[in-house]
Amino acid sequence: MPRLPNTRPRENTRGPTSTTASPAPMVLIATDGSPSSRAAVEEGLSIAQFGARVTFVSAFRPPWGALGEPLYQRSLAKRLAVSRDALDEAKMAAQAFSIDADYEIVEGKPANAIAAMAEARDFDLVVVGSRDLTTPTLRSSVSRSLVGRCDCAVLVAKDGRRSGPENSAERWTASNLARAC
Repeated sequence: MPRLPNTRPRENTRGPTSTTASPAPMVLIATDGSPSSRAAVEEGLSIAQFGARVTFVSAFRPPWGALGEPLYQRSLAKRLAVSRDALDEAKMAAQAFSIDADYEIVEGKPANAIAAMAEARDFDLVVVGSRDLTTPTLRSSVSRSLVGRCDCAVLVAKDGRRSGPENSAERWTASNLARAC
């Protein structure tokens, strides 16, 4: 039989509970302007109505450096324009919900960049859109990668374009999430 350490249990050293409100939860909403990321923006903003602080992020892969100066600059400009458009659309949605939000563009593999940002700033929730996996592709899913990489909760929002048996289950709404937290 293993020997147990001969120590006394610790006493509760916590003082009286504080009456100050806990800080607002922080929500990171990833968007790229696609229909599934629009669903993520909607879901994230509906959750944020309960008092969360919101940051929108648009991540893009950097262009291949071997393209050379003019092609590299054109490719980078196009990718930045797509990210800016996605964030402008998210900004309009946030204004419709009367929510103040921060906006950032990050460069790198989207799953890596979003997960790094979520960890560095200690976000409580990451909201990302779901990619339609009915057509085979060679690239992995950003939402699947984020679920595996993030230490915080990840909500994968579907855009509702598919109607099948997987969508017949009860859908989590903002009120359901608020009750669960």
